Amino acid sequence: MEENRGQKLTMLASDEEAEQIKTHAAGAKMGISEYLRSKVFGTPQGEAQGDLESQLRKLSERVDRLEKSGAPPKETRTCADPEHARIYGVGHCFDCDIPMKSAH
Repeated sequence: MEENRGQKLTMLASDEEAEQIKTHAAGAKMGISEYLRSKVFGTPQGEAQGDLESQLRKLSERVDRLEKSGAPPKETRTCADPEHARIYGVGHCFDCDIPMKSAH
């Protein structure tokens, strides 16, 4: 039985357009066909993973900046706002998303 290999499609592009496509494909670490297919049919798994890695890098940088700023960790802070204490009583301040300061 013969396997259907699909159809070969071609397009005419200017030299500048062709160079841009090649550059973008190389930047995405893809072949030209894979790159164009991803633009027509959506983001391939590898590109989504690259985006996730980028988001993790940004998150790590934000955490580093927060740690260097000297702000106390959220777990050691308590809400002492009397208005919040009146609203929520003892326990957790839902406005500040931290425990309420003990009344004693």
